[in-house]
Amino acid sequence: RKLPKKLAWVAYLNLVCLLATVWTGFHASDGHYHDTWRQYSHWAAAGSSFILFSIETPAVWWKERSVAIAYVVLVVVFIAAFLGAEFGVVPDSGIRPIDKHWELPLEYVIVIVHLAIVWHRSPKMEDAQSSAQDAGFQFLNKLETP
Repeated sequence: RKLPKKLAWVAYLNLVCLLATVWTGFHASDGHYHDTWRQYSHWAAAGSSFILFSIETPAVWWKERSVAIAYVVLVVVFIAAFLGAEFGVVPDSGIRPIDKHWELPLEYVIVIVHLAIVWHRSPKMEDAQSSAQDAGFQFLNKLETP
């Protein structure tokens, strides 16, 4: 399954953003992660992934206003909660992996919902592509006949 050729760059941009997020977020190898370029790069890569998802999901996969509003709200709430945690506005949750970063479960919701929508809507995208190609070939066939 693949996107139309005009949208193939979206898949590659997703790949680059997600790989950058994973690579810069890996901090189990050494104890020097916090307040380094890797941590700030991870924030930028994750932010770009979420912004890309909030644009791509409603623009390419499910062109409905409610999906667009829901995705933008998810991303804005995530960013607000993240900034609240970083600036000390959000209290500690008492849950060890989450601590004061209440937005962490939202990042999984954003990614999983995006992947579920892509999986659910990709057959419709393929049908639309094939019907558009068929219509194009029919148009060409009509041009060739006298």
